[in-house]
Amino acid sequence: MNFKKNLYTISISAAMLAVAGCGITPQDEGLGDSSATPMSGVVVDGYLAGAVVYVDVNENNKLDAWEKRALTDTKGYFSYRPATTDQNGNAVAAINYCELPETDSKFVHCLKAPSGYDEVIIRMTKGYDLATAEPFTGTISMKVNVSSSVIDTPMVATPVTGLLSEMSDEQRTQFLADEGLTSDEAASDFLNFDNSLTADQRRAMLNIALKAHKVADVIASLLDPLYAQNGATGFFGVEEGVPTDGSVYVYRAIVSQISSTNKLSDILSDPTKLTDVISEAVLNMNGVISDYNDRLPHDLETDELTNPGDAFVAPTLGFTDISGIANKALKIAQTVETVFGTGITLDETDQPTLSSDVISRIRAIDAVVSLTRDGEAQAAVDNAVTLAGDATYLANLRFAGVDMVSLKKKFVASPGAVVAADADYSSRKSFDVLIGENSAFTPSDPNGTVNPDGFAGNSLDLSKTSDSGTASDSVKVDFQGESADAESGSLTIDATLLEGDFAKTDETGAPAPLELDGTWEKIDDYTMLMNIEVTDGVFEPVIVKPNEDGSGYYFDLGGEQIVWNPGS
Repeated sequence: MNFKKNLYTISISAAMLAVAGCGITPQDEGLGDSSATPMSGVVVDGYLAGAVVYVDVNENNKLDAWEKRALTDTKGYFSYRPATTDQNGNAVAAINYCELPETDSKFVHCLKAPSGYDEVIIRMTKGYDLATAEPFTGTISMKVNVSSSVIDTPMVATPVTGLLSEMSDEQRTQFLADEGLTSDEAASDFLNFDNSLTADQRRAMLNIALKAHKVADVIASLLDPLYAQNGATGFFGVEEGVPTDGSVYVYRAIVSQISSTNKLSDILSDPTKLTDVISEAVLNMNGVISDYNDRLPHDLETDELTNPGDAFVAPTLGFTDISGIANKALKIAQTVETVFGTGITLDETDQPTLSSDVISRIRAIDAVVSLTRDGEAQAAVDNAVTLAGDATYLANLRFAGVDMVSLKKKFVASPGAVVAADADYSSRKSFDVLIGENSAFTPSDPNGTVNPDGFAGNSLDLSKTSDSGTASDSVKVDFQGESADAESGSLTIDATLLEGDFAKTDETGAPAPLELDGTWEKIDDYTMLMNIEVTDGVFEPVIVKPNEDGSGYYFDLGGEQIVWNPGS
């Protein structure tokens, strides 16, 4: 997907691809069946906000236009969110999104089962991992019995349920026995420290879940560029009518290797077994390529492709190629084992401290995964692997203000030279500090004063130098809320774009403003999620964060990150 370097160009471009799963609208046919049964759940890797959740009726691993779908909320829930607390510790009532009018912007979080189906596969992709505030890559799945689902008892989708959804009943029984887990434990929220998991069960779930997903994600992301058409782009998540990513096929390859004598831990710790997984995943992915090419227009008489250049050619991978990917995947598995292996206990009684410790470990793993996935220098990857076992580094990563984007840039800029102190973001300014300093914030009411208690009642005035460097785009976001210290509310956007596909001019040739509406919700002191209505009924999630030095703000949509600076 060729994104322009402009937040609103990105948003509207993504809206055009709503049918392919990049945008979600309550008006889609997938949400329109009033007789369908609501299903609720929470998605956990970290918790995933703004993720696309859909019912894969035909199990083809992609969101079809007619399949039911929703977006997860800022806590990772869809359909129903239990009672919780906000950033100030205030109680927040439970909410059933499916009871809201379809015209309500929050109805976008409602997922319903298709009529006539008892057991379905639900898949989750895209969105943002709240542990890192970074885009989520890959797919998480779970198999659901519709008749036994209860709206106010959210099901839990994790990488473990993704493995289980690809298993036969016999494999599932053997897998749970090998891992020492019950069915309930395997479908539990390992990040919820109020549940009944023991310390060993929680550690084991974190180890299994993160190891399986991160290995599958890295293998899929390293394979995908090999399917590039004319060297321009990969295949999965780009071409219309194909799966969002290839990780499901890696999951299937892992599952097919699991047996009574070949356990998951054995497979993910053995480079030879990982090469078998990758070889099988390639066969699975090549099958998708073949099916795609078969659907292209063919000459009726010769059965030859009408436009041969439109076809994708499956890559030919030698042993060196596959073993190279296997060694990178092995390093990921070893890092997870270091961070959540048998030597790690999670039995502290101070739950907030324990929670932040787990988050810090997830962030350490994410740095290694991201650097590997992006093909950065091996010295940078090895540096991140070494630090993942460093106590001071992990302690620094506990801080809510950690900026993972900046940290990964440090690994890239100085391969092998990053030290624990480079992960110290304790001086980073929060939103509240920046609002209090009136950095880019002004009262929405011109007669009012800046509200230092939160976004509500404020506007954010920003500008961005154009790609040519000779002009600037401007944007003003007005935040409304029920009270001055509200944690969520509505927003309106006024923007003037001087460049890009969606820049407009009036009858005199002057730049014409772009107006958008949406909602906002504060995730933590350093992260906000805006759901922007980029066209009628189509919402796009956008993460907003202060950048490292407090001079501007990151706007991140699907990994395309732009820095907008305070307007003049």
